[in-house]
Amino acid sequence: MVAATLYPKYRRPRFALIVGTGRRAAELRARIQTHYSRFQIFGCLDDEYLGLNAALDNYLGPIDTLYELLKTQPIDVVLIGLPVKSKYDDIQRVIGICETVGVESHYMRDIFSTSRANQEPHREEPSHFTVLSTVRRDPKYYLKRGVDILFGTSFLLLLSPIMFAAAATVWLS
Repeated sequence: MVAATLYPKYRRPRFALIVGTGRRAAELRARIQTHYSRFQIFGCLDDEYLGLNAALDNYLGPIDTLYELLKTQPIDVVLIGLPVKSKYDDIQRVIGICETVGVESHYMRDIFSTSRANQEPHREEPSHFTVLSTVRRDPKYYLKRGVDILFGTSFLLLLSPIMFAAAATVWLS
């Protein structure tokens, strides 16, 4: 237990299922296999196999089998390697199934193009995954928070005598 905490490479591998077999999924598979990762690839799913060798990639069938696969196999995380524009509905379906079963789903970092949220690397996994955080680190957030606290405290102090008088009047009547 102590070794797993101090040295992440001693942690139990996480079984990952890749959804997709095209270019993005192949890139995802290559990144996981070439960089240190706790992921051990269980196999891949896609409605149409687009890879080079189904046996080597351990192609398990269409996306419709995802629910049953997650219920019967020890899969810890689903890695989505589908193109967003052409497979958006499939991605939503995969996310819904993962939420229903209680399995994590991850995306590659380059899927998102955002100007408001900060992309932070996932702390325990390779750097090609990201977490989109709110803009709390933006200086505007801290300025707004400070102004809110200042005005809230000021109005509370200014109105507290009136509130005490009203409470006393209600209590005496």
